[in-house]
Amino acid sequence: MSGMLVPMDDHLDTAVTHISTLYELYITQRQNVVNFYLAAIALLSVAYVAALDKRHAPVVWAVCALGVFASAAAFFQDLRLRTPMERAEAALKDLQKLLAGPPLRLPSVEVQSAIQSKRRPWLSGGDQIRSVYLLVGVLFILGAIYAGQSH
Repeated sequence: MSGMLVPMDDHLDTAVTHISTLYELYITQRQNVVNFYLAAIALLSVAYVAALDKRHAPVVWAVCALGVFASAAAFFQDLRLRTPMERAEAALKDLQKLLAGPPLRLPSVEVQSAIQSKRRPWLSGGDQIRSVYLLVGVLFILGAIYAGQSH
């Protein structure tokens, strides 16, 4: 029956709402970090090329320093969000397991279990994005070295 509402225990409803809201908050924060990081790196890359083209080594080094700082800040912000996101995911998994069992019997709501069973340890989204932050930071360091060598 499409659109049928199933009555839920008030405590369970409160818990689901609370954890869902927290999880959404942390996911949104992580996405905002990624978005602002990408915008900053794009601007810094343009500034790097322009300063390198005009042979302004001190400006290149300053841009590279900002690139390393932005990468480090994004990396550590993502690490800060890691624990609360993992705890919210675990809580969601437990709550979904409760919803899947009696009296509701909705096994299709066990989304977190399905996601976690498909994950590969080396493909974690957090590990991937933190690797990008580190790689870009290293590239800015190499860019500064290159500017020093060509100056």
